[in-house]
Amino acid sequence: MNKRALAVYTLIAMIVLLVVAFIFIPPGVLAILLGVLPSVVPPGLYLTGKILDTPPDPLQVIIALCEWARRSWRSVLRSGLVVLAVLFVLPPVEPARFRPGAASAPVPVPGFPPVPVAVPAAGRLLWRHKTGQKVESRPVVVRDTVYVGSWYGTFMALDVRSGLRRWTFTADGSFFSGAVVVQDTAYVGSKDQRVYALDTMLGKPEWLFATDGDIRSDPVVAGDKVFIGSADGRLYALHTATGKAHWSYRAGGEVSGPAVSGGVVYLASEEGVVHAVDADSGTLIWKRRMGAKTDSSPVVAGRTVFIGCEDGKVYALDAATGEERWTYQTHGEVDTRPAVAGGIVYAGSQDHKLYALDALTGRERWAHPVEGPIHFSGPVVAGGRVYFGSEDDRVHAVNAVTGETEWSYLTGADINSSPTVAGGAVFVGGDDGYVYALRA
Repeated sequence: MNKRALAVYTLIAMIVLLVVAFIFIPPGVLAILLGVLPSVVPPGLYLTGKILDTPPDPLQVIIALCEWARRSWRSVLRSGLVVLAVLFVLPPVEPARFRPGAASAPVPVPGFPPVPVAVPAAGRLLWRHKTGQKVESRPVVVRDTVYVGSWYGTFMALDVRSGLRRWTFTADGSFFSGAVVVQDTAYVGSKDQRVYALDTMLGKPEWLFATDGDIRSDPVVAGDKVFIGSADGRLYALHTATGKAHWSYRAGGEVSGPAVSGGVVYLASEEGVVHAVDADSGTLIWKRRMGAKTDSSPVVAGRTVFIGCEDGKVYALDAATGEERWTYQTHGEVDTRPAVAGGIVYAGSQDHKLYALDALTGRERWAHPVEGPIHFSGPVVAGGRVYFGSEDDRVHAVNAVTGETEWSYLTGADINSSPTVAGGAVFVGGDDGYVYALRA
């Protein structure tokens, strides 16, 4: 056999061995081999420690390899022998098992130092998904899926890791309402005056219920009932399986997102009245008028109902009687739903501040200033931080105890979506038409 034929056959054998090597040899070992064998790599293919920095013409690569093999058949033979030696010497490595939400890491190789993995710093962008429409609804994360709605009637399911869209459902009106997902059904309201129950696998409607007004209220599921408010002035209790109404309660004026605790549904009407109704029958237990209209939704913690108001106050009401326990005066409308954690009430105001108030007394713990109004983006507390958006185009993370800035992320427009924290990430919508996933 002449040298040219030997070189061709050796090249073919080396290609086969390299394919096998990429399958069975861990990436860290391949990197080491490529680092210690520059002399056996064809000139022009090993550039600053990287193979093929720019994609070349495949035909030119084949011609170059054949020419190199013809001239350097001994180098090809040595390379093949090195790869064979590695295959026979290395112990078998168990394939890595991926767990949803877990950070990927290289497989450890005995005898070699671990390869460092760059982990995105807090506040860094993980991915963003372009919808082409404003996103003011609150994203909801369940298992490996993000559910979120946008203007012009698009409700979508996104992959939690990549942001790729899995399915889209289109209604006849915008989605300001966040969804609630129970088992395999997503419940959400739209400005087309309907409540939808969507199959989470395909996005197909299981049922719909028509009201007589726009729906901006986030639904709540308790037992076999979905509670949701409408601009027709009513709170509806719908059966989760069929969508049929158990009852409806007339509150007067657009009804905000309800809260359910201890068999009681708490809601606020646009006129500035907080109502407590029995969850089974829909009968009124008590109602309390505040100092002005409200776009805020109530939150219940212990025996207290907390809610904001357009008079700039945060109200704390007795959950059993509706009696006022305390109020705190800000210098702008409080339209967001407050958040309560660790005995502290967090509420954003249009006076460009996020407030932390003592849940028992209403005394201010701290006030964190930002550069724009905090309009509809309600705060969420997780991992010792408070996350919220504002109309300075930013998503903010502040220390829950001190109010000091941890990080902020600049988007392309106002943030009026309330964030959700799950799996070490913050998910939020923007008025620039993107859904963002940021490292928490």
